[in-house]
Amino acid sequence: MNKRIKIGFLSEFNPEDKKAASGTNFKMFEQLKKMGEIQWIPIKKSFCGKCLTHLFHKLSKKGLPNINLPITRFGSTLCYNKIYVDSLNSCDVIVAFFCVHNLGKLGTTSPIIYFSDATFPVLLNYYDDYSNIPRFLQKEALSLEEEGLNVARHAIFSSDWAKNGAMQLGIKEKKLSVVELGANINENDIKITPPNLYKHRNINILFLGVDWYRKGGDIAVDATKWLNSNGVKSTLHIVGCEPTEKIKGEPYVRCHGFKNKNIKKEYDELVHLIQECHLLLLPTIAECAGIVFAEASAYGLPIFTHDTGGIPNYVRNGVNGYRLPLGCTGADFGKKIKEAIDNGEIAKLSDGGRKLYRERLNWGRWGDEVKKIIDDVCANL
Repeated sequence: MNKRIKIGFLSEFNPEDKKAASGTNFKMFEQLKKMGEIQWIPIKKSFCGKCLTHLFHKLSKKGLPNINLPITRFGSTLCYNKIYVDSLNSCDVIVAFFCVHNLGKLGTTSPIIYFSDATFPVLLNYYDDYSNIPRFLQKEALSLEEEGLNVARHAIFSSDWAKNGAMQLGIKEKKLSVVELGANINENDIKITPPNLYKHRNINILFLGVDWYRKGGDIAVDATKWLNSNGVKSTLHIVGCEPTEKIKGEPYVRCHGFKNKNIKKEYDELVHLIQECHLLLLPTIAECAGIVFAEASAYGLPIFTHDTGGIPNYVRNGVNGYRLPLGCTGADFGKKIKEAIDNGEIAKLSDGGRKLYRERLNWGRWGDEVKKIIDDVCANL
């Protein structure tokens, strides 16, 4: 298309906030601005929605099932303020971010392109927040998601895992696409120091995540302990979350806390930490995609993780790292890392990560692919 189109970005997250949604909405908004005039159309939680969120959070702390997410995400009529149709209709196209539950109630004539990193059929009983959900809420959630995806002209997912969930709802494959996410680091800050590791050298291992238990923190600690006990001097650098006091006291662990990308000093500290590390160890037990995998590949850090969720789109065995089966122990991860170091494969995985980043795991490529979809949707109005 030759003309600059007007894009409505429908999201509850402020697109200028680099912290919200791991910075994904910020990077998407950045790419969409290149395609035309863009307007953020905010989705705001109602007073009732805020009260329910607070109530269910309190109840979950007392051991009751956590139904906060399915209630607030899928009870859209009750939990969210009305989105004004005039704002939507003034746009040539709507890009909707993580809000499938709202789409069926919009009533806009503008075509909608929906983006998400997951779908309810694959989330159900996968994440803790989507476990032990009463059947009537499951049914409502599935119905609302199916309705939202049918309303959307096209849906873009960050992994084949998420796309398969949409197909389980009966959505036709021709209106679904997979476009991997990029690294939420400025391109100018990506400087490469290829790893040159030997058994006698101290290895800096990066653990980057905000949820210690879901990201497999204890497994990462056990793996680092195993490496040190088997001739590979290693230090685990924990970024994004706080482990237990006992773990903080281990001599081979360094805790750096959470780094807010909105704050330049903390962003610079994060970049420096990634640059100083030699590999990423993130044995996560549940993952939709993982921006961190794109960031690790950008810096040439080989990745060691679990084979679960949307990770296969970001970590390819023997290319930029290895995915081990769920249930593997810290010793299993330690052995795999030591094997890659001893046989010299680390350098190959580093090169493979950089290549994968250049070809697929970058925001420029995301923007190019999404522009094709937007052009196609607008051309067929």
